[in-house]
Amino acid sequence: TLGGDALGLGTLGLARVLPIFVFALIGGALADSTDRRRVLFVSQAFAMLSALALAVLTLSGAAGLLSIYVLTAVNSAATAFGNPARQALVPNLVPKEDFTNAVSLNSLIMQVAQIGGPALAGLLIGRASMGWIYAINAVTFSSTLIAVVVMRYRDARSGAPARVDLAAIVAGFRFVFNARLLRGTMLLDFWATFFS
Repeated sequence: TLGGDALGLGTLGLARVLPIFVFALIGGALADSTDRRRVLFVSQAFAMLSALALAVLTLSGAAGLLSIYVLTAVNSAATAFGNPARQALVPNLVPKEDFTNAVSLNSLIMQVAQIGGPALAGLLIGRASMGWIYAINAVTFSSTLIAVVVMRYRDARSGAPARVDLAAIVAGFRFVFNARLLRGTMLLDFWATFFS
């Protein structure tokens, strides 16, 4: 039978996925119209602060369900804003001839992190309190922040910056749905994410 634990886990999943649905389109439009490094820096800073807040609340014994849901949603919103900027930076960081290799390496790193991160966290949970694990997570964001600060990249945009508005988001939808390969890929990814 499904009890309170199942409901709590489902609610946590909702707190994670809802900000992605709400903010991913805005994050994509923002990545197309502003300095991607700034978007990535701010989003990673928010993710670090949410992990730090979770560490402090857990270590002090004040963490409750509501704080966990809210901080999970903040972290998820930061991801929704940061991921489009991070992905859009790659073409401006490497020469054209190395782009395919860079995308493959980026994908490999993400897959290793998604598998290895939880496995490492599982090992740490057996040896340390959750508060300290959240603190370690918060500290790891500093490497990303430092990398973004020292990053040098070629900004391919020219002219006046585009606006972030509904028209830009609709134009993005039109572009994706008019490109058959992109439309199929995006729908497949959407359904896989939705049902996971």
